[in-house]
Amino acid sequence: MKDSEKLDREVTVIYNECWKIYREYTAGHDMALYNRRVGELKEKYKRSRFLVNILYAFAPVMNALHGEHLKEEKGC
Repeated sequence: MKDSEKLDREVTVIYNECWKIYREYTAGHDMALYNRRVGELKEKYKRSRFLVNILYAFAPVMNALHGEHLKEEKGC
């Protein structure tokens, strides 16, 4: 397998796992579970620059989503 094919596979797998974690969050709004799942991914893919970059990109999105959820819960 070529290096580019390995990278394609890694990106696909990591993206799909991130998507699954995101959907799990949107189904239950459990930020503690989301954070635990992210920690598991970081442990699983320790050396992946792609994972680090995607997690940095997701962080403000997830924080905003959770903030909106908390506002809705409080009726604000």
